[in-house]
Parts: sequence; C-alpha cells; structure tokens
Amino acid sequence: MHPLLEELLNYHRQASAVIKEISKLNQELTQTDASDIRDLLINSLEELKSEEERNHHFNEELVREALMSTEAPIHRSVEQIAKDHAAFGRIMSSLQSQCQDDSCTDEELSSMITDYIDKYFDHLEAEETIFFPMAEKWLDEDLWANVQEKWR
Repeated sequence: MHPLLEELLNYHRQASAVIKEISKLNQELTQTDASDIRDLLINSLEELKSEEERNHHFNEELVREALMSTEAPIHRSVEQIAKDHAAFGRIMSSLQSQCQDDSCTDEELSSMITDYIDKYFDHLEAEETIFFPMAEKWLDEDLWANVQEKWR
C-alpha cells in the first residue's frame, strides 16, 4: 500500500479509538449524571474537530481529486466523500452545541450521537474498502508525487 494511504489508515485507527470512547460515554449518558457525561462528551467531540481531522480530510480530498482525474470507474461513495466531510463538520458543531444545551434531553442527544457514530463508521468503511483500494490501483507515480507536494 502506498505510504500516503497508510498514513490515512493510521489516522482512521486513531479516530476510531476516539469514536469508541464517545460511544462508551454515549451509553453512559442516559444511565448517570448527565452533566458530568456531557462535559466528557464535549471534550471527546472536540478531538474530532481538530486541525489534524481537517488536514486528514484535506489529504483525502487530494487523493480523491487525483483519482477523479484517471480513467477509473468512480464509485458513488468516492464522489460522496467531500460531501461527507463537510457534513461531519456541521454535525459536530451541532452536537457540541446540543451537549451544552440543557433543553436537549439526554435521550435526544444520545440519539444524535448514535446517528453520527453510525455515519462516521459507514464513511470509514467506504473509504477503506472502496476508495483507498481504487486509489492504490489507479494512481501512478506522477499522480502520487502531485498529491505528496500538496499534502498537509
């Protein structure tokens, strides 16, 4: 596997660990004192709005754009990646404000978090099983070099 794809996969592993921690906190949300759990959720969610997350998405977009320039038969999930990245940012902002909003019940917040987690893991699966293998197959050395020049 190309080293840049390996870097993207490594980030997925790190993000998955954060998401799993958020999932645990989400399970506790309706079972314990919500104010404590909400604070922990806010801190955990903040990790998914980091500069590292934005750079990761930027780098994936570089690879996606390079792939789109080839003759590869582009799967619809590859076309959807940029929209997913933008949506995750919006959802994350909404989740953070909901965590701080006392008018949102724990059950409502938990449902939104569960939905986010499901979408995030679906997105990772599509990238890892469709997008990354396509990039590995279709990108040549020149395209990888172009991606590398812009990599964050």
